[in-house]
Amino acid sequence: MGVVRFAIKMLVKDIKQSIFYLVSMIFSIAIVFNDFNLLFNEDFVDKSDKVAYYTFSGIALTVLLVSLLFIAFANLYFIYGKTKELAIAVISGRSVYSVGLILAIQNLLLGIVGIIIGLAIGFIMMPIVNNFAYGFLGGDASQGGLSPEGLTVTLSIIVVQLIDMIIIDMGYTYRREIIDLLKEQKNMYT
Repeated sequence: MGVVRFAIKMLVKDIKQSIFYLVSMIFSIAIVFNDFNLLFNEDFVDKSDKVAYYTFSGIALTVLLVSLLFIAFANLYFIYGKTKELAIAVISGRSVYSVGLILAIQNLLLGIVGIIIGLAIGFIMMPIVNNFAYGFLGGDASQGGLSPEGLTVTLSIIVVQLIDMIIIDMGYTYRREIIDLLKEQKNMYT
């Protein structure tokens, strides 16, 4: 069985974990997109008012960090749930690099779907978030729209995190012994 086919089969086998990981990505991407859309929208945040800009930038950074940590913990849960299958794949003759490639393919598939759906939900949420934010500050929400810089920053951050998750997951399988992989899933539930 090919690596891609095996990776997809493992995703479908553990559909609950895959859906949890995917939903956490979708939610985080939608939140981060709307956060940066407001930060880089000149109608909302006036960059000449340094105090307001830095205050909102601090809030945006906090939201970003919480969202990225949420994705990272979901990834960790995702990987811990797969340790038994990974150990069996190594025992059955797959190399550690092949197992790492399986995880990379799974993360890439879930990441692409998560980015597409997350941005779509972010676009759907954008008018609601803009109305709330502008209403909270007493501004005119009709001026607020899509900020190309916000979209670019969101995509850049999410792609960098996706690449980091792939590298971390590959490193996780490389550093673990087979017996540790077999014990890890049991320890996760106790």
